[in-house]
Amino acid sequence: MTDRLPGFREPVFLERRGRSTVRQKVKKLIVTFDNTTDAMAFEKACHSHDMPGRVIPVPRSMSVSCGISWSVPLEEEERMRRFVEEQGLAFEGYHYAEVY
Repeated sequence: MTDRLPGFREPVFLERRGRSTVRQKVKKLIVTFDNTTDAMAFEKACHSHDMPGRVIPVPRSMSVSCGISWSVPLEEEERMRRFVEEQGLAFEGYHYAEVY
């Protein structure tokens, strides 16, 4: 039996040059998809046009989509939304979440 609070998660540590640092969660734009095929097409389009972001699992705070999402820094939100519209990419929705 533990004395931790429900929902408590251990901090994530990274090793850098012999020092241990804690990664901080950052609020980001999360793009979700109805299916894996749309997520893969979105990733391919973003990489081929040097768009910011990366594939991540859908954050636990959300219970939508196929389980795959695209994480984008908030400072790139307008650029990403324009790109998605111009390219006609399929997606389920835009969300905000704090992620690593």
